[in-house]
Amino acid sequence: MKKIMICTLFLAATGQVVHAKIWRVNNTSGVSSDFTTPQAAETAASAGDTIQIEGSGSGYGSATCTKKLIWIGPGYFLQRNPETQYNPDSASGVSLTFASGSDGSMVMGLNGPSITIEANNITVMRNQNPSITLGALNSNVDTGTVIEQNYGCYIYNYSNYSTFKGLQISANYINTIYLQNIATVATVFSNVIPAISYINGCLMEDNIIGSDTAGFGANNVFMYNILNNGTNTSPSGATDYNFYVSDFTTVFVQYNNRNVWDGNLVLSPASPAKGAGHSGNDLGMFGTGTPYILSGMPPVPSVYGLTGPNIVAGGSSSMPMTISIKSHN
Repeated sequence: MKKIMICTLFLAATGQVVHAKIWRVNNTSGVSSDFTTPQAAETAASAGDTIQIEGSGSGYGSATCTKKLIWIGPGYFLQRNPETQYNPDSASGVSLTFASGSDGSMVMGLNGPSITIEANNITVMRNQNPSITLGALNSNVDTGTVIEQNYGCYIYNYSNYSTFKGLQISANYINTIYLQNIATVATVFSNVIPAISYINGCLMEDNIIGSDTAGFGANNVFMYNILNNGTNTSPSGATDYNFYVSDFTTVFVQYNNRNVWDGNLVLSPASPAKGAGHSGNDLGMFGTGTPYILSGMPPVPSVYGLTGPNIVAGGSSSMPMTISIKSHN
């Protein structure tokens, strides 16, 4: 009954078919589950199903997705943030390729996944340090890809042959972004980006960008961004409403420790990013209508607390328990 309840709540929230099934993947010795590898679960699953990869001390390996599936992990920094998961282990070592036939799939809550997107309308959300490769050689795919609410993204396109239409990148902390194709059409908003490697064809709005503007590329439009550029030289395609901050330690709680814990990228009380967005919203990953969620908690109910008595009264046939559950929509 518990599995059915979680499936119904999540799928109703995401607009998916409510008759789909949840498959459990756990490679921990002694733990009962449907499968121990992601690929075995993908092979058995039907389109519309959910594959739940549970926390483990071991990596999980690779899978090629050829049908529309929802992949869910437990999140990350589970010991650092409140009301996350009772089990503090994350799901790591997952390598997913969204191949032909997987249009409309989603992946979330994983730690350090390698994700290759060769299909349309793929959503990558709430993952830690995902390495995301867009497109395959000589293929014109990647329409409607959404990358949002991730911590520590590495975003690349595979080659100059792949083009992207309707690419949305929002509410992320981005370690690296490299989009070289001049045919790219992407909206990049409400992110924290310490440095941009190269971009083309992007609308850059409400971001906090910690590098200077050298080598940004062309065909971009910059609006309402914080930039770190001592010379105050506008990037190619810049418009008004951008401004410059030389000391980023004034912007966040602990900018210099941004790679240690996602809570360090909360805006400081007197941050210049507060209220500086195009609609008076805050800049950065917490300022959008779908803000970053600490620990990348997936939008399903999670058990984060379990308490009960150490001793049961003699003759009692029951034991009172308190289970703490929270949804992270």
